[in-house]
Formats: sequence, structure tokens, C-alpha cells
Amino acid sequence: MKGNILRLILVMVVGLIASGCASLGPMQSSHGLLKTNAFDPVFISTIDEEGGEGVMYRAVSSMFKGEPGMEFVPTDTLVITGQAIYLVRWDTMNYDFVHKVNIPISEVESVKVSAVDSFWSARSWGDLFVNSQSGDVFIFRVYDGSAEIAKKVIMDTLERNGS
Repeated sequence: MKGNILRLILVMVVGLIASGCASLGPMQSSHGLLKTNAFDPVFISTIDEEGGEGVMYRAVSSMFKGEPGMEFVPTDTLVITGQAIYLVRWDTMNYDFVHKVNIPISEVESVKVSAVDSFWSARSWGDLFVNSQSGDVFIFRVYDGSAEIAKKVIMDTLERNGS
């Protein structure tokens, strides 16, 4: 009887250890280091940015260029620094960021946010509209509800830069 209990405990411990090893770590997830302290220095090392304050905002986002339904980039990571707005994807094979969009802050004409209520989900999200001086419209769908924070970061940076 005592031997069976010990075997059962051993099987449970091995099972718990194996299940922990089976979960994806941040390096293998599609958003990489997003929720870790390593995100900022690793991301900053992929850009050539002088005089910036580093990463000021980051969130899971999808992007439309033009109106929704036009050019669509699936869920990636929106990053705002003192110099630019980026949409990046974490490459799980090379452990590096793949840059998809780079909008210099100096080229931002206007920014607004529109809340979106989902019929299919209890969650809602915000759409961050970034109009560039060249006339392009980028719509970043921010899924964690922090689109207003992203707008404030961009507006504060524009004010600081005198744009």
C-alpha cells in the first residue's frame, strides 16, 4: 500500500514537471518578450535611435492601412518610442524582431482613438488612428484597452518635439 502511494506521488511530480516544460516560454510565443523586462533592451537593440527615451508604450495590436478591410496585418506588437511608431513581430526561429511598420513621430499629422464594442465578445478594444503627413492612415487595433494611453504617448511626444 505504501509503495503504491509513493509511486502515485512520483508519477504526479513527474507529470507536473513535464507539463511545465511543455508550455511555451516568452522566446517561443508570437509576441516574444512583450510581458518581460527584457523586451525594451532587446527591442531598442534592433533600431538605430539616438536621443529617444526608449520604449514608451507596447501592446498587442493588429493594423489596417487605410480603412478597415483594406491592407491588414494580423496580430503583432505595437511599440512607441520617442522617435517612431513601430509594428513588429517576434521571430521565434531567430529570436529577433521583424519590423513591419515604422512611422517617424515627426511625420504624424494627427492621432485619434475610437472605441470598438465587440458583438461576439464581452471585451472591447480601441482603434488608434494615426494619420501621416503623406496622407497614409494607419489603424492600430489595440486589444488590451490601452489605445487612449498610446494616443497620449504620441501626443506628448509631438508636443515635446514641437511638432
